[in-house]
Amino acid sequence: MLPRMHRLLETYLTYATSRMYPWHLLLRSNPLISSAWFRYAVTDAGMLHAMLYSGALYLALLEGKTETKDTIYHLNQTISIINKRLSISPHFKFSNEPTSDRNVICRSDITGAIDYGAIPCLQLERSNHLSIWSKLPEQTLQAISSDITRILTNCDIHADLITIMIALANFTQAMGSAIHAPEWEFDLSMCAEDMYWIEYRLLAFPAAHPNSYREKDINKACRLGALIYIKATLEEFPHSKMGSSFLLEELRVVLHNLQIEEARLPLLLWLSLIGAAISKSPGERERFFSYLAKLVANSSSSTFRDRELDLTRVLRTRLVLGSSVDRVWESVIGVANTNIR
Repeated sequence: MLPRMHRLLETYLTYATSRMYPWHLLLRSNPLISSAWFRYAVTDAGMLHAMLYSGALYLALLEGKTETKDTIYHLNQTISIINKRLSISPHFKFSNEPTSDRNVICRSDITGAIDYGAIPCLQLERSNHLSIWSKLPEQTLQAISSDITRILTNCDIHADLITIMIALANFTQAMGSAIHAPEWEFDLSMCAEDMYWIEYRLLAFPAAHPNSYREKDINKACRLGALIYIKATLEEFPHSKMGSSFLLEELRVVLHNLQIEEARLPLLLWLSLIGAAISKSPGERERFFSYLAKLVANSSSSTFRDRELDLTRVLRTRLVLGSSVDRVWESVIGVANTNIR
């Protein structure tokens, strides 16, 4: 291996895996730099070039560039190897069987669609493997289902969307258990499958109903918030050119058109809270902050223990988004208390 390739590989292992693929923030270790992964990657030409491309891209971004000779070369090599493998694959034309090749392309379709909240072009197949939350106690699963159903039914959310939101709550609960319980056996492949399956169902929700169905604004707001949230759960937006900006703007517009009603407060508080916590630009954050402050003024909420923040609690929002949620909430409560005086 040439010295330059050694440098790119070292950059991937040292920086790219922590900045571009930060699994270590949720798991006890980053599987993308494990010895098993490394042994596999250096013996597979396609994966090796992909790793070198990641290292080259990281260095290019540090220089304020989006491509260099190294990024172009290793990206082309990766694509060439993948295209060659796909061309000889008996499943390239998408047989009816749920093959791994087909699911990889379907997952890429979902990744591309989610930036714009679009309906995926391909149908994702669900395997027969158990979800990562199947190991949660039955009592916990029943409590989550009961709480989500109660909260979102009162908000007039579609029954099918409530089912998806229950899966999202189960997913975040399982992720929390993986972080805090040393004995929890975490299946990384099933975590990815569960995540893509939830994303797919959220994106495909409008298409899963008759042509006469027109999605209500409250359902759309719930879907957009859930999409933003699950991407934030594993910090996937840093790899996206769009990031969360398009979905956040769509969510803000829908929230602006919704009438504030007492029954909807748990959902609206959660949506505006994650919007303010995730927003990157000051203007975008300020608009969500102002909306959240208006909601707080219409409620009696002052702490995360209040009933109107039940959805925020059930979805483990403070665990997923960290201290940014607390900072937003404390600022809003501070503004509300000042206005009261």
